Amino acid sequence: PGDLDLPGTADPEPGPEGRETGSSPAGEPSTLKAARDELERRMVLGALLRYSGNVSAAAQELDISRPSLHDLMNRHRIDPEDFRSMGRKKKG
Repeated sequence: PGDLDLPGTADPEPGPEGRETGSSPAGEPSTLKAARDELERRMVLGALLRYSGNVSAAAQELDISRPSLHDLMNRHRIDPEDFRSMGRKKKG
């Protein structure tokens, strides 16, 4: 996670036999997969928020296909309907 330069990441403390414990003091993701998932979720949420749940516009901003964005929303249990009542961002 520290390699991703996420705020608050710290090197995990060594556990028994010099192995890492898998936890960080700030409660940040302790594995690369967890950090990647968290960043992915934040980016999807941000794009959907900016485009009021418009999946096509959010996918275009994220530079992925609509089906890929739907896969990500399913994986992270994100419903675009939750963003539909919010103001729209103007394109351009």
